[in-house]
Amino acid sequence: MTDGLQLERCPICGKAATVIHMVDTYDRADYGWDAGCAAAKANDGIHQDMNKVRIMAMPSKEAAVIAWNIKARKVRAENGN
Repeated sequence: MTDGLQLERCPICGKAATVIHMVDTYDRADYGWDAGCAAAKANDGIHQDMNKVRIMAMPSKEAAVIAWNIKARKVRAENGN
């Protein structure tokens, strides 16, 4: 991933997470890096709290990966997994 960093899997469903750079192609606005569950969709019945399955607007890819991994571990611990 980024210098040996790997994304933790989703703490809710166990599926792979992704990291993407959010850039508006029209005005070239840079919204930073987002990371989270690739399978999460609002109101999907599995990911009840979308804030638990995503990280948004991080300044770098590495920061997004680190923040996601911390969040994934915290949510997993809260859920007793």
